[in-house]
Amino acid sequence: MAKEQRSNQETIVTDIRVEMKPPLRITGQAIRTSNAQQAKDPVVPRLMFDFMATRVHDIADRVNPHTFYGILDLSGESYDSDWFTWIAAVEVAGANEPPAGLLSREYPAMLYAVVTCGAMVPVSVYTYMYREWMPNSGYDSAARYAIQYHGPLFRGVLDADSKVEVWFPICPKQEPAASAGQGDRLAVDPPPSAANVPDLLYDGADIDVLWDGHDDAVRWYGAHLGWNVRQQESWKPDPRVSQGRMTHLDNGVWLESVLTSERLPYHYAERGTVDPHVKWCWRTKHLDSAYDKCKQDGIRVSAIAAGPDARRYFDLWCTAEGARITILEDPKALLDGFRDAEIRIGVRHLEAAAQWYRQFAGMKLIALYPDKGYALLTLGVNHKPGRTHTWLLEQLPADAFQGKVDSVIRPRCFIENRETFFAYHRFLRGSGVPTGDFGGFVQRGYVKFHFYDPDGNRFNVCTF
Repeated sequence: MAKEQRSNQETIVTDIRVEMKPPLRITGQAIRTSNAQQAKDPVVPRLMFDFMATRVHDIADRVNPHTFYGILDLSGESYDSDWFTWIAAVEVAGANEPPAGLLSREYPAMLYAVVTCGAMVPVSVYTYMYREWMPNSGYDSAARYAIQYHGPLFRGVLDADSKVEVWFPICPKQEPAASAGQGDRLAVDPPPSAANVPDLLYDGADIDVLWDGHDDAVRWYGAHLGWNVRQQESWKPDPRVSQGRMTHLDNGVWLESVLTSERLPYHYAERGTVDPHVKWCWRTKHLDSAYDKCKQDGIRVSAIAAGPDARRYFDLWCTAEGARITILEDPKALLDGFRDAEIRIGVRHLEAAAQWYRQFAGMKLIALYPDKGYALLTLGVNHKPGRTHTWLLEQLPADAFQGKVDSVIRPRCFIENRETFFAYHRFLRGSGVPTGDFGGFVQRGYVKFHFYDPDGNRFNVCTF
């Protein structure tokens, strides 16, 4: 976490740090005004007071009764405009329709410059961040909004020790970074082949299941992870199989089983070998309870450990086939159970791998921490416009297995345009990336292929 002390701003800004924040869903009340109007009649403070005194009580799914937000929204204004929209808001749990007269917004997981101020945030803080701090930092503004967070340190405007955070969405500047050193690291230069890489969208995962264990697997995932059956089909995922079974579970999970007399180019998995360095991660609010329950149920688990980003996790091996998933601790989770979190990929050379995934998978680099041993990247999410999914690269130990692994569990990405899908396959092969043949229905229908990164990690892509 980068931190900066500003002596000449000490009465306004306590510190500035760079921090990744999870998605935020709010419901609130908005008003459009201008700086000129504010000078005559400060409607923003009045809106905040009125909202918290009255309308907030109409919101049934508020998450935390002790925090609230003020959001500066410039998205609908021209860059030279004096006008802006201000939203007084609270965090909510679901995507329910807001009460009459209120609105709902969802902000994706984002890297922010977090500024700590006194109880009253002056306009000069925004001016300073946009006109001085960002141009002289390694970051650009990533979106036209800023969020005031009134959390546990806010104790009212009359308390001299009261603090408010202002979150400015940022992204690393797209230019070569300084040479490697200690501490936090910014982005490397932009990928030269970006024009050849389509928009890849995270789309859940496939789990390869042995034919005779399909029904047992459906029951296992329902009983232990709470995944419900959404759809069952006796469908062949590839024309070369004699029989096929497909079961669609929650969270974009497909269980796939085939009977075939030949090794298929995509639909196969190696069992009883090393575990892959690709981890499909799920988050839970109560990690210790989940861990104890797994042990009580006789499920094989690893020890609880801390990842490179300091979050606690453990691995568990599902069904008799030993399909491994990773459970992450998320104390801020709104619901019990397990929710899709992120993909973690172990690599030998962190910075080179981050560049490779930008160049060949089109990922957006959010942050790179060589001293901590991890990097954060994102992709979009299929069927959820505007949402992003986190991919975390983590430094492998020197004695880690090196080589290709075709795992039972395969996180997949989707390409919307079919012609673009085939062009991407040609681009990867032409670039020397180890790329498999097509599985599925090449002429018409569901088709997939996979490729490997320089560390042998398998990446799966599909289209219709």
